[in-house]
Amino acid sequence: MNTLMKLNSGTIDEIFKDCFVPLRNKTWYETISTPGITTPSRALFDFYTLESYRDTINALVNQLPRSFWNHEGDSFNNMNKDRSNNVWSRLEAEREKLVQLAIALNLVEIVEPREEWANLPGQRPSIRIVLR
Repeated sequence: MNTLMKLNSGTIDEIFKDCFVPLRNKTWYETISTPGITTPSRALFDFYTLESYRDTINALVNQLPRSFWNHEGDSFNNMNKDRSNNVWSRLEAEREKLVQLAIALNLVEIVEPREEWANLPGQRPSIRIVLR
């Protein structure tokens, strides 16, 4: 497997930084906005740069456990391990970056509406990989 394709925080951070558009520069780019999980803030991405990473982000998402592939998805809290049960991220912020990138490309969805999150374990929603 290509090093860039390995699910790890460094890879996610590198892609996120390359695609992220600071709010002050949003008029210079065609942007796409995605919701936050750990904060109510949204992330803005340069659409064309993000699209250039589609295959890589899809390969990263595909390394998540099969429990994220069913209709109910699985808790964001359980997203810290890959399909082989290896921990790839101990930080919510890193997992959130993967979710935001994947939502922007319609590769994953948040299952529950934000107003229900307070009643969920750790107040975190379920994430579902979009089946194609």
